[in-house]
Amino acid sequence: MYGYLYSKYFKVIKIQHPKNDIPIGLNKIDIGINANVRIKTYIDNVLTDPNNKDAGSRANVNLESWADTWFYGAGCSWFDPSNHGPSDKIQWGTVSSGQMFTEKPQTISFPHSFPNNPPNVVVWIKTLDVDACDNTRVDALVTDVTNHGFTLKMRTWSLSQVFDMQMDWIAVSSDHPSVRVGQFSSTTDGRAPKLGKDKTGYTAKLDFSQAFDRPPRVVVGFNKIDVCKERNLRIEANADKITNTGFEMVINSWADTCGISPQSAEAIYVSVPPVYEPALRELTREWTSEGQRYSGWGWALSVGLVEVSSGGGALGQAATSYNAEAHALLYAVQGAISQARTTQAYILHIVSDNAGLLQALTARKPNGAPSAIDAASRGLWDFLQSNPDCQLRLSWCPAHARVPGNERADRIAKDSTLLPAQAPFAGSTDLIRLRAKTHLLADWEAHWKKFGATNPNVFGFEALPTLTLRA
Repeated sequence: MYGYLYSKYFKVIKIQHPKNDIPIGLNKIDIGINANVRIKTYIDNVLTDPNNKDAGSRANVNLESWADTWFYGAGCSWFDPSNHGPSDKIQWGTVSSGQMFTEKPQTISFPHSFPNNPPNVVVWIKTLDVDACDNTRVDALVTDVTNHGFTLKMRTWSLSQVFDMQMDWIAVSSDHPSVRVGQFSSTTDGRAPKLGKDKTGYTAKLDFSQAFDRPPRVVVGFNKIDVCKERNLRIEANADKITNTGFEMVINSWADTCGISPQSAEAIYVSVPPVYEPALRELTREWTSEGQRYSGWGWALSVGLVEVSSGGGALGQAATSYNAEAHALLYAVQGAISQARTTQAYILHIVSDNAGLLQALTARKPNGAPSAIDAASRGLWDFLQSNPDCQLRLSWCPAHARVPGNERADRIAKDSTLLPAQAPFAGSTDLIRLRAKTHLLADWEAHWKKFGATNPNVFGFEALPTLTLRA
């Protein structure tokens, strides 16, 4: 987000439950010289639909500077604890330093004591107001963690003067099943790689205390900044090369800002399973009985490994398996979009055993695709355009390969074959093509059988020409 003097920017997000606030921290700062460093990020305008309280809440994420500060840009990370287990597993709060010339410790008590071992506690800087007469030097260090609380050592040093620094602390139970926290510090073994044009900085490989089932979502925020005053304060922290076992923390600056060393900044990370990663598995099942075709379709929607919705139906004898696959994908996409509109969607992961239909979804207006796929593609891209932070992932899955979601959709499709037909048409172009090819193949075989019977010695062998018709 970029702006100038007296700037304030905000973005609307969705959070799971009605809360006045959620933890938030700065992960990028770009502020000019010759004025105090004044920057803050916060949540406000939390609103809940009184007619649909289960849908969560909407809130504004704000980035703001004030007075004569030149605000060129900033970024922030936030974490919604209500998405990740009961309140006794995650607690958090806000602390303010006030005016500070040196170290300023403060004892923090948890709202509720943690029942077993002391939790893991991390802290994000969310507000800075630092005098422009010297370097920006701030640090927040967590020490003496017990089941009941901890000590937060806020400090500046040398000749720097801090008018205020606010921090959000997050305490995560040591036995939490899915949330991992940690820190990139000046003692971490960092290196200075090539970070791109005009960028300097350090990276370090960090391992999670326990591996995830799949690559998690990682958000980062500063807990220490030490940058000189002679150039703009430009610094950024982000997570890169994320796997299920760890990631690369990158802290960098750019343009003419003073060189960044491992002592220039420290950052905290919070890693969680994707807040919402709906995995869609669609499958069709077609079978025949006494010369009649029965087409069924099914889909399953899951968040992580937990199924949250599913559906299926039958298209009867007037449709092909391709029509059924298209309908399965349409209803699956519609179900995912409906869920994602009430959740902070991070990834939409669509899995199908039909590569052609997945390819059609990549086009905003797929030419020649069945009407169901056309509707699915248009709806999907409309949603993605209005939710630019949500990523789309498409995966082909081989049929009958014992993929859990695919097997689940297979069972739904099989059970749906004898349901009343739901097709909004009496026939389809795919069915017409299939019947035309079937008649053509039958005519071909009948012709050569008749020809072979009446002209047995023409070919000099018994095998007759064969014809294979492909869709």
